[in-house]
Amino acid sequence: MNRENIIDIIKTSSNRSVKQMGEYYLTGDTKIFVTEPLPENIDINNIITFLKTRIPHKFISLVDVIYIGQFDHLKQRNVNAIFLEGALYITNEQDNEKDMIDDVIHEIAHAAEKRYQSFLYTDQKIKNEFLRKREVLRRTLKYEGYAIDPEYYQNAEYNVEFDDFLYKEIGYPKLRTLSQHIFASPYAATSLREYFADGFEDYYLGKRRNLKEISPVLYSKLEELENEESY
Repeated sequence: MNRENIIDIIKTSSNRSVKQMGEYYLTGDTKIFVTEPLPENIDINNIITFLKTRIPHKFISLVDVIYIGQFDHLKQRNVNAIFLEGALYITNEQDNEKDMIDDVIHEIAHAAEKRYQSFLYTDQKIKNEFLRKREVLRRTLKYEGYAIDPEYYQNAEYNVEFDDFLYKEIGYPKLRTLSQHIFASPYAATSLREYFADGFEDYYLGKRRNLKEISPVLYSKLEELENEESY
């Protein structure tokens, strides 16, 4: 391939990325604004199609608008996406379409959790399942030589020190191996909110069988929430 052909390919890819900037509709209620160019291997229309066919409208409609680009509050928190006051902010710096879809669904999960909090947590069943798993994790990690104050395992809310213990001291790759039959992902162990969001993500990404085996209570709640029209 000669130099001119390479330049043409680069220009075509760049033009395609820039052309994707602008306004889109995920549903009639939810707009998407692409404010910065997307990577050349990501087509926003593919992402919209996937989300519309996989996620029930009642959950998507909980998000008023999705902004895709560069945002200070993402950089400050060192995260790829965040749901704030009805808006979902997500970085345009994504490896591929799957990564972007994962981020969007995870934040839709947080929107759903906020809206249906009473239904999800009043009976304490999900929380109890989560804390039982935390205790199994504590024993597993203790056996492997990792120790931290047991009280951290009993707190269902997010805690920076506990997150650092899991992420920095143990490391997610090793934690994934040690907890694969306890949590669907290492991040699900960090708090009750992330436990729900990770379960929601798996539920709508076609991993329902595995979720049902690992987290039957959470699975049942998601199934009930999805099928109950009054919610």
